[in-house]
Amino acid sequence: MKSFIKWPLLLLAFVPLVVDPSVFFPYITGKSLIIRGLVSLAAILFFAYLAANKTYRDEITERAKKVFKNPIVISTFVFFLIYIVSAFFATDTFRAIYGNIERAEGLLGMIYFFGFFALSALIFEKKDWITFFKLTLLTGAILFVHEIVQFSQGISRPSSQTGNPIYLAAYFLFVIFSGIAVIGEAKKKNSVFWQVFSWTLMPISVLGMFITETRGVIIGLVAGIMVLLFYFLWKGREISLFGKISLKKASIAVLLLIVLFSGVFYLTRSANFWQKIPGFDRLAKLSANDATFETRKIAFGVGLAAIRPDNNGLKKFIVGWGPENFSIAYNKYYNPRYYEFEQSWFDRSHNKLMDVFVMHGLLGLLAYLSIWIFFFCGVFWRKRISWENIGLFFFGTAYFTQNLFVFDSVSTFIPFFVMLGYAVYESGFSDKSEETISLKNSEKHPWFIVSLSGIIAMILTFCFVALFMVPYFQMRGALDLWRSGSMDQVMQTSSYLTPYTYAQENIRTYFLNQMTRYIGKSETANNLFSQAVAAMAELVEREPYNPRYLIMISNAYSLLAQATNKWEFFATAEEYNKKALELAPERQDVRLQSAFTLAQEGKFDDAIKVAKDTIALDPKVADAHYSLAVILSAEGGNYKDVYNELETAFNSSGFTRAGQPSLIQEYEKILSQSLANRDKDVLIGTARRLQQLVPEQKDQLNGIINSVQKETWDSIKLIKK
Repeated sequence: MKSFIKWPLLLLAFVPLVVDPSVFFPYITGKSLIIRGLVSLAAILFFAYLAANKTYRDEITERAKKVFKNPIVISTFVFFLIYIVSAFFATDTFRAIYGNIERAEGLLGMIYFFGFFALSALIFEKKDWITFFKLTLLTGAILFVHEIVQFSQGISRPSSQTGNPIYLAAYFLFVIFSGIAVIGEAKKKNSVFWQVFSWTLMPISVLGMFITETRGVIIGLVAGIMVLLFYFLWKGREISLFGKISLKKASIAVLLLIVLFSGVFYLTRSANFWQKIPGFDRLAKLSANDATFETRKIAFGVGLAAIRPDNNGLKKFIVGWGPENFSIAYNKYYNPRYYEFEQSWFDRSHNKLMDVFVMHGLLGLLAYLSIWIFFFCGVFWRKRISWENIGLFFFGTAYFTQNLFVFDSVSTFIPFFVMLGYAVYESGFSDKSEETISLKNSEKHPWFIVSLSGIIAMILTFCFVALFMVPYFQMRGALDLWRSGSMDQVMQTSSYLTPYTYAQENIRTYFLNQMTRYIGKSETANNLFSQAVAAMAELVEREPYNPRYLIMISNAYSLLAQATNKWEFFATAEEYNKKALELAPERQDVRLQSAFTLAQEGKFDDAIKVAKDTIALDPKVADAHYSLAVILSAEGGNYKDVYNELETAFNSSGFTRAGQPSLIQEYEKILSQSLANRDKDVLIGTARRLQQLVPEQKDQLNGIINSVQKETWDSIKLIKK
């Protein structure tokens, strides 16, 4: 029975391979469901056996006494308690508790990760940990093969089955850790196969990391190696490697080589040679002015602003905004400079420490850091160097370092808790056999424990079915309808809009986006569109903290106004824009949505003012200038002003509209107007810009430019479009 309890936990080693294309976020949803299902199954079996078998109860009781005295375990559960507190004090309590589909976290999601940690610490022996690591090596091999296939197909940064190159690279760190642990055990048992397989997988994992070109993880890899070398310097004096060469001397030599290589790489980083090597090409471009670095720095500053007690009071400073509430804080304190480099919506700061600080406050940050402090102290102060210590030290350092640039994911949470659980085992049980645990006999049957075990098992079953399976089948059912391509099928969408689960934000936003394509095509389509808008309106009424959804509804009402000629819908769109601005007052796309709505209503003066105020937030943002140009053009404003704004947008970094038909139409309009006014400079500038945008018209536009330069205006009319 003990093996039946352990195997669901051991099977979690294969989670990174799970992909479910039938739902939203196929690389996340399937993994999270498997994790929750297997942990639930293991917990149910555990509590059932605990209730039925007195010897097992005594054994677990004695082991628990030791496990729960471990400082890593104590600090981890203190952090979990703070996590609970911050969830119930969160701004958006619903998301804090249930999480979302994309991240698969929230309080309910994290319960399963913490549950895995607790169960593995209580029931795993050395052979179980080694089995998990062996399964991880197999998983790593499969991921690498798939990565190579993707790379050979021209995917520049493959992600294999993880869905994100960052997640894949971070997982390869865990594969290296697993290889080190397996080597140590294989040497004791003289297992040649596992030694060879592990030694093979470790450099392959390094290669896999570089192919993903994930700089944060590569930096973590280097940090892990460097810390290991200093660890060997400290404790490797008495260990010989090759004859008289000690581990300490070998470490000095490797450190010198790393320093020398780093110096050569830094001095020659602009050479073409490095640009041809995956990983090194992106490292060579790393600088303080790098766009990625700038966005991370801005996000860090926004996080600090969000947590300052003079901005939001002591409660948020102490317990944070709540799990999955980072985006609320980020939108409120959004820095307009961010839009110069990236237009995505951040729900993480890409720095784990700042994420913890914002979402769980000072208490959460201190508790999280204490986990790492106890972990590193426990590993470092062990008397002897062992393969287990080497693996733990390497992975702990590498993982902590890379998390300063990214964040945890559903693919990396299990490795993190495996690391903690294995460290707990090594610190308390590695030198003791299972039989050394003294069992205390009790004549009375502990009915309280039996009853409690049954209740916990039933709660876990209910939670898995009601809280996770229901939303899962809602997603599958709704997507099946929409993928059918049949309007008759789509009309049944309402059956998947209830009950209201944490998947509804994805179902309803997808529903509205799909129906936007059909508005005005038929009465049925219009009715479905109205149904989708109403569903979204209910969503923002329940969860009024996401400005993106308010913008979606605003845009929907604007489309509805145009399709039905009922201009009162514009007023409704305006109201949603105002609500979005309250949540993200400095974000350019939110403000520009408001400007476009005003322009569609014919309120051009107000629209132009909003657009100009948006430009004032950061004049380097291309979209703001483009939007002002479009509004000025729609108003019938001076073509020179339109031209100047378009050129400013075109010459700004981050301009992404070069291939859009609307941009070409605006330039063609300016071409016609500047020709009518015989404006030589604007006409030539416009013609040259159109040559870039419409290469197939290059010869015709050259003719226009030549005619303008010769001032033969009449001939231009002959070739004008």
